[in-house]
Amino acid sequence: MSEDASEPGDAFARLTAAIDAGRQPLEGADLRALSGESEAVERVARERLAALEPAGRFAFVGQLIDSMNGLPGLEFTSVLRAALCDDDLSVRAAAATALASCETPGATEALLRAAASDEEDGAVRIEAVSALGEVALRAELGWASSERAEGVIPALRRIAEDSREEPALRAGAIAGAAVAQEEWIAPLLDDAYGSDEAELRLGALRGMGRNADDAWIPLIENAFGAADEDERMAAVEAAGEIGSEDAVPMLLDLLAEPGLDADLARAVARALGEIGGEEALEQLAALRTHPDPELRAAVAEALDEAQRIDGVFDSFDDDDAGIFK
Repeated sequence: MSEDASEPGDAFARLTAAIDAGRQPLEGADLRALSGESEAVERVARERLAALEPAGRFAFVGQLIDSMNGLPGLEFTSVLRAALCDDDLSVRAAAATALASCETPGATEALLRAAASDEEDGAVRIEAVSALGEVALRAELGWASSERAEGVIPALRRIAEDSREEPALRAGAIAGAAVAQEEWIAPLLDDAYGSDEAELRLGALRGMGRNADDAWIPLIENAFGAADEDERMAAVEAAGEIGSEDAVPMLLDLLAEPGLDADLARAVARALGEIGGEEALEQLAALRTHPDPELRAAVAEALDEAQRIDGVFDSFDDDDAGIFK
């Protein structure tokens, strides 16, 4: 092994031993030795991962993901690119998911390759497409200058419009591409929402939220009454993402629905917090004494979010009237 690969090799060995022994936290110096883009690190990772059992490889990738989430400045593009070539499906899927957080050209390149591969397992392609959706969002916000993300939206569009692809894969591509403010997005979302395929309808609703255009509110409100709970959940989340106060009355009607699913009720509370405005916040304030502790917790988080956004919650108190009074 070349001299420049010896440090990553030693770090990999020490991290593997620490993970096997259950030692936490992992050494920062060893994690930094594997961080970033490097041919030497990727070569070492391929060799060392191949020597582990599948469970050990999955555990190693999982620990890197946890470290990346907990320690700013770490990103394991090279190790995750190696893991994306693993024999084990669960390892590849985890690597694809984690690469969404690696804002590097190498990460984007690996995800584009995995998403387009006819030989790759469908679950891995779905994770790669979802990760590319995050790259697309960063690009739309102007945060992806280091990622060479110019090929991401065209790649997502090809998958989204290809009727030969599995609906779940197309749905992820539809939602991911919807951040682009281009003329072909609206017909794509309309067609998907009108589909007989439940997955495509979900992709369309998620895409409407990511597209953040008030024009989608009527279709989203229509989906509040869907028979499918996943569809209703996607519609509520989309309303919150768009942030239009036009959706508040329908969200409040939904929240007052007898026997409303608890998860959906919490999602409505979160959406109202994201939207904000006087009417939404009055009703949320009234729910702070609701008998369901999980809904109360969701309401508290929603009010915190609303206060962070516009600072208007201070004008409300526990005695405010609301739909559950």
